[in-house]
Amino acid sequence: MYFRRKQSQGRIYLQIVESHRSGDQVRQRVIATLGRLDELEASGQLDRLLRSGARFVQQAMVLDAARTGDAPAVAVRRIGPALLFERLWQETGCHSVITALARGRGHRFSLERAVFLSVLHRLMRGLASLGICRERTDGRYALTALGSPLCADAPSSLRASAIWWGRYQWSAWSQLGSSVRTVDDLIGWLTARGETYAYAFEKPKVIRAAIDHAHVKPDATIAGASEIAFFPPMTGG
Repeated sequence: MYFRRKQSQGRIYLQIVESHRSGDQVRQRVIATLGRLDELEASGQLDRLLRSGARFVQQAMVLDAARTGDAPAVAVRRIGPALLFERLWQETGCHSVITALARGRGHRFSLERAVFLSVLHRLMRGLASLGICRERTDGRYALTALGSPLCADAPSSLRASAIWWGRYQWSAWSQLGSSVRTVDDLIGWLTARGETYAYAFEKPKVIRAAIDHAHVKPDATIAGASEIAFFPPMTGG
């Protein structure tokens, strides 16, 4: 069963409808017409009806308690760089893409927020593995001695340099996804990264490539690849 909006004579009514099979066809049967939708919303009757029914659905009760603030906080993790990462999340279009993909799928929570927190946590764990920060026992992250020069008020702060260089690095990496689609594209992109790469790929026609341990041709797509290897020309018996 489900709710359905029914328009009649310019007004919208809310109905409870049940689907049933009649032979080879699926038909709908109206169980009840609750009334005009605008009147139900204005009077609060719809909210009271849903709350009453939520008592019999544990998941709905948890979601409703979280919305009203009645759910007890068992554990809370606060990640400091959320504001900075939120800006990157917006600028790269991740927010809009995930929101669009999740639209109409009936999730009873914000899928975009769940993905955001998951990616941010993985980013922080990655920085922790490099020694930039460490995860404390309460789930929060703190800068280490290696990462402390990134603070603006640190002696001999490297914050300005990191921001300045980061702009150029981000510009290069942000174009990777849309410009590099095949092995040949990747060779061209790497060649432009510097003199060392240019020398290594000086003769691209004699270089062999493999994707996930399987030899491929230059026009092979690299989407979904876990590993890409290049083999320079070799001689020997």
